Amino acid sequence: MNIIALTPDRDSYFKPLAKYLTYPLIFLRTPDWQQIKAHNPVTLLFLADWTHHIQQVIEQAQEEGIPTILIMDGFLEWKHQYLNPKWSQGNSVSIYQPVVADKVFCPGISTARILSAWGNEGKCEVTGMARLDPYANKRIELIPKTSNKKKKILILSANTPGYDKNQKDDCIKLFTDLHTFFEKNKSFQPIWRIRKNIGEVLPFTFINSNEASLAELIQDADAVITQPSTVTYESMIMGKPTAIADYSNCPNFFDAAWRITHSMQIESTVNSLLNTDPVLCFHQEYLLHDALSHIGDSAKISAEIIMEMVQHAQQAKKQGQKVNYPAKIHTQGHQNLAPAFSPPQLYPFNPYLRYSHEDELSRKLILAQKRIRDLEEILADKNLSYWFGKLRKKAKKLVN
Repeated sequence: MNIIALTPDRDSYFKPLAKYLTYPLIFLRTPDWQQIKAHNPVTLLFLADWTHHIQQVIEQAQEEGIPTILIMDGFLEWKHQYLNPKWSQGNSVSIYQPVVADKVFCPGISTARILSAWGNEGKCEVTGMARLDPYANKRIELIPKTSNKKKKILILSANTPGYDKNQKDDCIKLFTDLHTFFEKNKSFQPIWRIRKNIGEVLPFTFINSNEASLAELIQDADAVITQPSTVTYESMIMGKPTAIADYSNCPNFFDAAWRITHSMQIESTVNSLLNTDPVLCFHQEYLLHDALSHIGDSAKISAEIIMEMVQHAQQAKKQGQKVNYPAKIHTQGHQNLAPAFSPPQLYPFNPYLRYSHEDELSRKLILAQKRIRDLEEILADKNLSYWFGKLRKKAKKLVN
């Protein structure tokens, strides 16, 4: 018996799960049901479930009580979902609306909320992204930093910068405006990592940093500016102030504490990225926790859910019943484990919010209450004749 991952070439999205699975993980390239059946599958894993041939395989697997799981390989992006000629505006398919597989593994709580609202209630499992587990070792809390060295800004394009001419034109204008700004401001050092499909049409010359790995480039940067992309997760995990840059006038499912939507915002955003406001740092951490769960544990948790689904399916088959999977197999991921709000970190220069520890606050309160009582006692001793006496002395001084 085997667990089958059906993917043309993205084995790396599944391989981290293998060491936690009870059954061998086998990769197949084509949605051929007879070929799949020959490997005696106990579960089928997919990165997409919206093509006709894959949906046929899923339906056949479900008829035989074999669990089917859609594993998301990134976050939802508005243009990809609604402004992509491949499947938007009522074309042949509408991805995730609804999910055809029995379950969908979501990167984080925010994605699960959206997919549930799209008619997938009971199918969403919050697992994180297994391929990002290695970034747990690079996890750095985002805190304000100061340095006199020349600041490096990593500039990244998405894998697909645009899906039609207007979107591509917006993309070209965005990168041209960024280049113009950095040409005028030599105190910053831009590091470019632009995909070939857009880099070839940009109207300026730049050096593309393709030699170092993406993780190395992020690590070396002081801040990151990127189009909407999964790299946003990676940058935030590594504690880099991260701005999403997108000139399209459309919503986005995943937000950032810093945004660039027009050329007039570039200068102020770059300065803010490099002079990190504690409030914005906190907000970035909050957004990351909402968008990406189980950093470092995703592969293990995903495998546990897979094996539990296999057990449900096998038990139902023994009893001659149709399998019904629990609405939430792994419940911990559906809790919003955002970082704790810390007034001293957010407002370090406000003396009234300097103390956060409960014991310290209690001590300060007791001292303040004692001081108030002392002052009340002093005032109580000062009767009306006392104040008239003070006024008489003041009057004498003025006369003399």
